Amino acid sequence: MSSDAASCRGCTTLLRQDNDSGLCSICAESGKLFVPEHVFHTPEVQVALAQHDLGPALAAGRRELGLRQRELGARLGLTQSQVSEIERGIHRLTDAEAIANALVVLGIPLKLVGFPSSAPGSVEGEDREAIAMWLRRHRSTTADHSTLAAGPVAPRRTVLRGGIAAVAVAATDSLLPITAPVAPARPMPSWAAAIDAAVRDPGAAMRAALSARPDGPLPATALRQRVSAATGQSLGSDFHALASTLPDLLGHVEAAAVEAARHGDPTSALVALSDTYSVGSWTLIKAGQIESAREAAGRSRRAAEEAGDRVRTAAAVRCEAEVAMCEGDCDRAVETALRATVHLPIRPDENTELAMHIRGAALLTAATAAARGGNRRTAYTYLNAAGDCARALGGTNASWLCTVFGDGNMGIHAGVVIPLELHDLRAAEANIPLMCLDVLPASLAERRGRAMIDVARVLAGLGDDPAATAALLEAETYAPDEVRNHRYTHALLPQLWRRETSGSGVREFAGRCGVGVVDPDGWS
Repeated sequence: MSSDAASCRGCTTLLRQDNDSGLCSICAESGKLFVPEHVFHTPEVQVALAQHDLGPALAAGRRELGLRQRELGARLGLTQSQVSEIERGIHRLTDAEAIANALVVLGIPLKLVGFPSSAPGSVEGEDREAIAMWLRRHRSTTADHSTLAAGPVAPRRTVLRGGIAAVAVAATDSLLPITAPVAPARPMPSWAAAIDAAVRDPGAAMRAALSARPDGPLPATALRQRVSAATGQSLGSDFHALASTLPDLLGHVEAAAVEAARHGDPTSALVALSDTYSVGSWTLIKAGQIESAREAAGRSRRAAEEAGDRVRTAAAVRCEAEVAMCEGDCDRAVETALRATVHLPIRPDENTELAMHIRGAALLTAATAAARGGNRRTAYTYLNAAGDCARALGGTNASWLCTVFGDGNMGIHAGVVIPLELHDLRAAEANIPLMCLDVLPASLAERRGRAMIDVARVLAGLGDDPAATAALLEAETYAPDEVRNHRYTHALLPQLWRRETSGSGVREFAGRCGVGVVDPDGWS
């Protein structure tokens, strides 16, 4: 064999002079193509892979190896026309197993799709099942579980011009289309930045979590304890505590789910994953980061679906309904909230109490969204149905899966929230004394604070600024982080400032909310 004999591009073994395939017999039998890694590190390919769009990667790898589309398709289980349409961006490969197979066959670095293949505790690069499980939780396009997407996707020039976030806004993982624009983003609070970053890049969150724990993910018991603690912090409206605990927890639950997939029993890890992303979504809603909140809610739902947990799936869909309401799409919020109830079991032996709890909360969301959209009859129809759920629970006021429900919350909605959303301020004002916040457990500080924000909205709308300010200050005693960061608080402050009286406390309260006055008619 001459000294200039070629080497196998898979294992670098020297090849026989008559071997022009570029692969030794062992690597050829593996079915992999071993495309050189540098091929996938161009800007266009990297941006597309970050969105799980394999079109540019397939084209680049095929050109590098001098393959025809039919030859590449034979390796991937696709026809020549399918490969052509994927490469041209007409259709997108969406089936998780098909994508995982393509990643392995072409040798695409998993870190380019957000999955750190070299991270401690991660799966081997050829574990197609675990890769597919990861992809199902993190795909960003409409999935119909077919080989190709059902319709065209955003042109790649849009991705390159607007970046990943631009396509994420356009994409939806819901059965219902997004028909309203995303609400204008508020400046991100400093405490929310790390949570937002962990949701946007779960691979980086996982690497960071594992780098601080080289022996692998947290044990199941420790993981559940931390998930429970984060849920309590969310219900207690302790955003600053969540800022320090939630990003690391997101990394650990991601790692635990991947590790559990290797051993064939991922259910408990998927449940922890769903619960943690639920906390993340509710927290990001409070921070005004609606795009990331939508992504977190979707991941919570997909993890619950994969675990076969119908109650958690319903809770996650209800969270998606709340996101839709924040986006201003009240019709979609109503439909999504009702869809949440479809997931719930109805047999008497299937978590009856918990299912009834989630059903009631979903119906309250539907009622609120209908009222906000101006549909009085629909709002009260769903409100009455939620009341039936509360009565069936026997008057308990509890929280499960970041969901608060019971007669206390029913009283808040029936008395104040629904009339407020229907702009019936006098009726809402008359019901304020009937609210019984004391029936809510002290741990539900977020619910108490949020109720008093709505009271302040009613009173300010009626021109009673001193009473509105007093309501906000009372709300602050229950849940400081909730009140100081809430969008409704920030909307009320300019109005209260313009009509401020001496000693009202509005100026000091605005300072605690991080809102500065620039002139009598504007705020910085």
